[in-house]
Amino acid sequence: MASTPHPTNQPHPTGKLDFTSGAHGEPEVWLPRLQRLLADQLALTAELNAIDARKAAALGVCDMETYLTTLEERQPVIDAMTALNEDLKPFADRFAVLATGLKDEQREAVFAQAGKLDAALLAITQRDSIESGVLAERRDEIARELANIRNGRAALGAYGPVTDGPMPQCHDEQV
Repeated sequence: MASTPHPTNQPHPTGKLDFTSGAHGEPEVWLPRLQRLLADQLALTAELNAIDARKAAALGVCDMETYLTTLEERQPVIDAMTALNEDLKPFADRFAVLATGLKDEQREAVFAQAGKLDAALLAITQRDSIESGVLAERRDEIARELANIRNGRAALGAYGPVTDGPMPQCHDEQV
């Protein structure tokens, strides 16, 4: 005889995990998933670190083509991190309650993983902030150079019309 699943073991109607009852309420069910999600996030931060190192090197030598290429490489990693963050949200929202069902070593392991992830995300945010400052300085430098070019053209215009070359001094006539 086939058994039907108990109603409390069904996914929540919103599609989110229901930690209040059924199998999802047991740490043996949700803890491996949480640890896998955290490990996946950490792996993505390592991938992002490698891309960011190449990106910073390109910016350092003003190789904007390579810089833009690395930005394109970076975007799918950011998108994957964002998707994983959505998967982690139900755990983060209820972790204070969920943690009460964990053994001390399980709780400490999760906190250690989360701490590594927080540190990695902080480092990425700081790098992005520094890079943003460098780009702003370069933008301002280019704006100053363009202003100097405009001022130079205005000065040339004040001293006479711009011509393609010197006016001829004499004309040779051939008969």
